[in-house]
Amino acid sequence: MFVVQVRNKETQEIIAQADAFGDDQTFVCAIPKSTDVLEVVATSPQGNSRVVECFASHDTTIVLDFQKEKTTKYVYFPSGSAKLPRPQRETMCAVMDQYMLAKRITIIGHTDDRGSKRYNLTLSRKRAEAAKHAMEEVGVDTEKITIIAKGQSEPAVQGNSKEARQKNRRVEIIVE
Repeated sequence: MFVVQVRNKETQEIIAQADAFGDDQTFVCAIPKSTDVLEVVATSPQGNSRVVECFASHDTTIVLDFQKEKTTKYVYFPSGSAKLPRPQRETMCAVMDQYMLAKRITIIGHTDDRGSKRYNLTLSRKRAEAAKHAMEEVGVDTEKITIIAKGQSEPAVQGNSKEARQKNRRVEIIVE
């Protein structure tokens, strides 16, 4: 069982606290929309803690992996676009220090199911490159960044509803 707290970084006010169950290695945390910088503090059954700062201009999800000491951040895009939306850029900037200290960063681009496989593969690469470029602008060493394009091959959510497609138009930023 994980003990998880979401708190305001500045005031340390606890916004949410819960016990969560996982496989003793990974915890998925939903972050509520907030105008403040938040901290997610998760403590594994073995007593290992991970702290992730985030700015959630919209509801977002963070995956904490205790075994491999990696964090996965999701950045979402509008349909047919590889332009990093301002709120998403702000979300990335709030945890940029984490990218600076990382040993390795993998950026995986994804799309929804609209468009041809070839188009979606190209679009997913452009989305991953947009995230890489945002990191490069603030001084993250691009030598430690790997780009992977998946197109529509690995949806986060099955289905073709508006909500499913929104969750599938993303890049995963894996920080190790």
